[in-house]
Amino acid sequence: MDNAESMEQRLIDIFSELVCLSEVKLTKISNMQSFYEEQRFHDTYGIEVKENVVELDRKGNEKLGVTLGGGAPHCPSIYVTSIQDNSPAAESNLMPGDEIRGIVGGPNFVGMSRTQAADTIKRLKNKVLQFKVTTIAYKHASIHSIDIWYKSLKHRMIDSISCQTSDVLGFSRAVLINDPLVKHNQELQQLERFYQNLHAYIVRLIHKNTAYLNTLEKLNYTLSAIGAREQQTEASNAISHYASIHHKLAFPVKELLLKLKRVQSAVVSFKTKIIKDTRITIGKYADAKYEYLSLCLKVKEMEDEELVANSFHDPLYRTETGNYPLRLILRSRHELKFVFRAKRNDVLVKLDLLNNKHTQDMCTNFKMLVSALSEQSEKSHQIFKSIPNLFPFQTTIVEYGKDFLCNYTEESCSEDEISSEKLSNGIPSFIDTQQEKIIDLD
Repeated sequence: MDNAESMEQRLIDIFSELVCLSEVKLTKISNMQSFYEEQRFHDTYGIEVKENVVELDRKGNEKLGVTLGGGAPHCPSIYVTSIQDNSPAAESNLMPGDEIRGIVGGPNFVGMSRTQAADTIKRLKNKVLQFKVTTIAYKHASIHSIDIWYKSLKHRMIDSISCQTSDVLGFSRAVLINDPLVKHNQELQQLERFYQNLHAYIVRLIHKNTAYLNTLEKLNYTLSAIGAREQQTEASNAISHYASIHHKLAFPVKELLLKLKRVQSAVVSFKTKIIKDTRITIGKYADAKYEYLSLCLKVKEMEDEELVANSFHDPLYRTETGNYPLRLILRSRHELKFVFRAKRNDVLVKLDLLNNKHTQDMCTNFKMLVSALSEQSEKSHQIFKSIPNLFPFQTTIVEYGKDFLCNYTEESCSEDEISSEKLSNGIPSFIDTQQEKIIDLD
């Protein structure tokens, strides 16, 4: 009997020990599950967050200009998806992607749906609202990924093809595709090619006229030297006058070269500075536009993915843990929208300046180029018309220490005399060293 009681007591002790062990294990499992759930709720994907208080002044408006996302039953956080322009929210520090945890001195939004949170805000009649907010520390470099780069590349490719081709390939076209501002880049390429050809033409004009000016100066120097050494007064005056004509012809050419260099400087400045700077600005605008479109497409894809998962009652992990990846993309899209607008305004200003420069200053330079060529031609023509008849005159040719008197008339020497000339020590045979020979030259 005692043995039976002792066995029963022993079994009771063993059973109580097993119950205690199971309770300890269940407590540990419960703690692990709560820890796991806590970690899941606070999974920020390495994104830095900080708590803040944001104040919104209604200013007589019933709407704050805020669109909410998330909320129960699928997401534990209620966050801002977009902010309307010129609204009380736009004038505050509230940003898309920020989590609204509640109102200071009012209800908390934890566990509410976004519809309930919106109704709670609407029922508040306070003019100034203070929201408890969890803000994302925004870094633009943190959104760069292969997916964003691929979407930006796709938008670049779609921008260069027609609507029919993109539809056949199955590409969706965004609103800002076929932007006329980006199309200006092709027009600027054609305009730059035109100014390159114009610059090459002006350079050729400068080289040709520089060579012509050098020839005139050399002729002036040579004829002046001949006229100064000429013993015959009539011949000396004629040759000197002929040299002065070349000297006069050089002045219109010098004026033309000055104007050509001025036009060349304006063309080079317009081509290398204004057109190039405008094309660089359009390129920066296109980069910002394609990146902004890529973020818009990424937000649309992530929202569609959430809708499909929620429809099967199997919410995504990122949705259950606060949807921080989507909130970061929303913040990046909001920041990039202002960059995109600023770049667009820069392009409009640069195009306006380029058009004004092209239609006003460059037209003035073109007129200067045409008038310079016309004036040079007209002045040269007037100089040629003013040349008197310098013939006939007699001149003395000094060769090998001997003087030869030649009489230049308006008649040319006969073919028999020219064909019968022979060279003797480099001296034509028709020049007799002992007597004068008449040479007819016009």
